[in-house]
Amino acid sequence: MTITNIDYQKQVRELFSKVNREGFDKLQYYLIRNGYLTAKGSTKYHSNFKGGLLEHSLLVYKLFKEMCIRYNIDLSEESIIIVSLLHDAYKVLIHKDKYKKYNGHGLLSLQMIEKFIVLTKIEREIIRFHMGIYSSWEYDKTLGEFPIIQYVNITNEYPVIKLFNMADDISATFLERRV
Repeated sequence: MTITNIDYQKQVRELFSKVNREGFDKLQYYLIRNGYLTAKGSTKYHSNFKGGLLEHSLLVYKLFKEMCIRYNIDLSEESIIIVSLLHDAYKVLIHKDKYKKYNGHGLLSLQMIEKFIVLTKIEREIIRFHMGIYSSWEYDKTLGEFPIIQYVNITNEYPVIKLFNMADDISATFLERRV
């Protein structure tokens, strides 16, 4: 059975309906109005097709939720939904070519989200550091967001960030389609 973008849209809307956060309805409207339901997951690496961001976000959600259960991570369903479905929120603007060059979509996604809702400390850190070392200055001198030691320190304090990074990376590398 082939999963369609309509199926992904339905799943995302169902998950969004479970979020009870002040301002979330406005964030959801903003994202949908700016192409969240049809945006690419990447320009060339993973889910690089119309609707790919939904595929990517849902696969990350499912994998991260499984990992949280397996490793007894105390994170609410609402937090799992928020970080999984919104960690790449800024990509709706990147892939609309509104911003040709950007410096770190983790931080930019975080800033976009926080215009609408208040995040918990752990939600903020997961979204901010979800790319792991790939967003470090040492890995990418042009687009890096932070020194790698900052990532090491924050993941020592919040190891769940590494788990999310793994779910994101496993999904992008092994589960998602490329065209």
